[in-house]
Amino acid sequence: PRGCEVCYSYGVSQEVSFDAELVTQHGLRLVRQFDMTLGGAYTPPLPQFTFYDEGLGASRDAAARLDTLESHVRRFGELDVRKVLQCDVEGAEWEALWACPGAVLDSFDHLVIEFHGLDELASMGFHAALLEKLNVHFVVVHVHVNNHGLDVDADAAAQKFTEVLGTLVPRTLEVSYLSRRLVPDAARVARAAKAFPTPLDYPNVHAPDVMLNVWP
Repeated sequence: PRGCEVCYSYGVSQEVSFDAELVTQHGLRLVRQFDMTLGGAYTPPLPQFTFYDEGLGASRDAAARLDTLESHVRRFGELDVRKVLQCDVEGAEWEALWACPGAVLDSFDHLVIEFHGLDELASMGFHAALLEKLNVHFVVVHVHVNNHGLDVDADAAAQKFTEVLGTLVPRTLEVSYLSRRLVPDAARVARAAKAFPTPLDYPNVHAPDVMLNVWP
């Protein structure tokens, strides 16, 4: 994320290696970490981390300790600051990103999002609409299937996909986006021909990674 200064990281749990690499390897000066599920059990391990006992939602809900991406960006006065968004919020990403104005999305250089429930038929129309919205502002540059659970059940790989209209759809997919502002030649954006995962990928747990043979 060359040139970025700040990361908004939602759903940190106790796994902050991504956040740490942004600071130690890419020079970000600040990571704002949001998670309302930790109950005081988390202490930021780096001085560049600032933790908030809040989650991400489609609207502000003080009782549930939720606020919107727009509210957070405007609260900290960082609309014009170059930013990264990391988001792993167990399904809340769909409504939260749908509610986010395009001007706020445009203020991020990179999105790294774990999408949940991609195989839910009842939600596919809404999911498609959000993905189309994101495609207006960003291009997909990488995808990866979370292999969580394969370290305890080697047969769980088949459970990572659901067949929908003859296509195997991953239930959960990690997607990396790059702002179209940073793509000077839109004609060079093309469908990927490579197989995923690539040599740059690393499994989420100590088990074989999950092959994507039909996506993106």
